[in-house]
Amino acid sequence: MILRQIQDYIQNHGQASPQDISRHFDLEPGVVESILDTLAQKGRVRRLAVNKRCSGGCQRCAPATGEVYVWLGGQS
Repeated sequence: MILRQIQDYIQNHGQASPQDISRHFDLEPGVVESILDTLAQKGRVRRLAVNKRCSGGCQRCAPATGEVYVWLGGQS
């Protein structure tokens, strides 16, 4: 259930940092990392290091976050 909620959160925002997800769902960072790993293995998200920034240039990624997970799509 929480996997689906996190997936929906990233899909709705286009991208999210593990810290944002942890705060939003009041989850421990280790739990969030595990769920993000699962979503990445399923091809639904991709980890993007902040220093590589996406090509959109929207500046939504705070430098302190270190990484974001970008929505790629895939089956629900």
